[in-house]
Amino acid sequence: MKARKRGTMPLYEKALFDANNLAEYLDVGVQAARRIGKEADAEIRFGKTVRYKKSQIDLFLSYM
Repeated sequence: MKARKRGTMPLYEKALFDANNLAEYLDVGVQAARRIGKEADAEIRFGKTVRYKKSQIDLFLSYM
């Protein structure tokens, strides 16, 4: 079985972001990115892991 290559997918192709990727995508700090993700109702939880939907973030930002 081949090992997965990490970090090879560009940000614009991802559907879900973690907090660090979201901060990089929005060009803000991590805390601001988390706040925007929560306000946009884009937060998805998998146990303790939190991901943010890119489509919800883009929709939220289009109305700002």
